[in-house]
Amino acid sequence: MSCGASIEDLREAAVEALRKRHLHAYGCLPEGDHAWIDAGAILLVARARAAREAEAGYSLLASLAKLQHAVVAEVYLRTGELLRPGGRSANSERGLLVFAFERVPSSALVVAAAPRATERPR
Repeated sequence: MSCGASIEDLREAAVEALRKRHLHAYGCLPEGDHAWIDAGAILLVARARAAREAEAGYSLLASLAKLQHAVVAEVYLRTGELLRPGGRSANSERGLLVFAFERVPSSALVVAAAPRATERPR
């Protein structure tokens, strides 16, 4: 899908970013985490004591959005690969955090940055 980082590099970067940002946000590492990845998608799951102790509702979901975007930024800084945030959910009773990401192909970035045919170069 992309000629940048290997799938293993992306998986490792995503897991490390999740651990680092979880530590920063909640003051502890997740109790457990795992990443499933293929050429185009990443699914991160973490078991977090802090999520079980947090109040359910908007505040947890808002912190999940921030955590997900921080993972995107960390992965980009470490690998040069851009991830598009997908779905996210939490089960505070079980302490489960789930994040989905889509790998953005480098060809999409080139097309998006190219001038339109109707635009004149400056």
